[in-house]
Amino acid sequence: KLALLVSIILLAFVETTWLSIARYQAYNVRAFDLGIMSQAIWSATQGHPLVFTIEGIALSRLARHVEFIYFLLAPLYALWPTPQTLLVAQSLLYVAGTFPLYILALRRLRSSGAALVIALIYLFYPVAQTAVLFDIHGDTLAMPLFFFVIEALDRKAWRSYTVWLVLTLSCKFYIAGLVAALGGLLWLRGQRRIGLMTALIGLLWGIATFWVIRSFFAPPEAAQLQATTASYVSHYFGDWQNIKDTIGIRAVIALIVFLPVLLLGWRAPIWLFLAGIITIPTLLSTGPGSS
Repeated sequence: KLALLVSIILLAFVETTWLSIARYQAYNVRAFDLGIMSQAIWSATQGHPLVFTIEGIALSRLARHVEFIYFLLAPLYALWPTPQTLLVAQSLLYVAGTFPLYILALRRLRSSGAALVIALIYLFYPVAQTAVLFDIHGDTLAMPLFFFVIEALDRKAWRSYTVWLVLTLSCKFYIAGLVAALGGLLWLRGQRRIGLMTALIGLLWGIATFWVIRSFFAPPEAAQLQATTASYVSHYFGDWQNIKDTIGIRAVIALIVFLPVLLLGWRAPIWLFLAGIITIPTLLSTGPGSS
């Protein structure tokens, strides 16, 4: 089963990498996403804090979504300074998430066949692959990293758990909500100490990133660039009429996102709560398309 697993992982890596690069080379990539991430990460190789330009104004990613994870991609980008580097790195991290997921499933289900099916569901889950093929985003990078968090939690490897938790939090500021919710869930399930610590880490990181770090890096033109709290909330959640007019479409999207996983998720519905922490605000967002 291990050889088959590795073969499937390699297949998924080749598939997502090839499609991502083909999309880029065919000029089907929106410059606003892949372009600004590439510029921001390139700026880090020059000693700047993930700076990109928008509307003629220089702005740091730390004033928007606070993606510290991009600093870790900077050395790789320095070796191969092209947006394709980021696409390959994202695909590689995506398939790497299969390993903790497979190990966790094997440990819990005690069946290599069942664990392999779980790995297949993840690797070829339509919404997951759509995220990987949609340029590069911090929340897409957080997806496989969170599997490492859960696997380390399950075997009570607290040092590994802490490392993966920090890496996951570094992907985007609102991942703090997911981490805080995980802590609350653990607390309710009787793991009071680790649950409380996890919830506090998520809560404090969310406060620090959203209200302190973003403000520190925000330029004078912050309001027009959604780099202030009020402008950010208004930009992503301010058009209630739009939500009302598109409620049917949003319901269909929710069905597409959740229906495949419900085939297994209904057996442990409490874990779907964690998925809702990210997906429900996304489904209600009126901002540009999210990964």
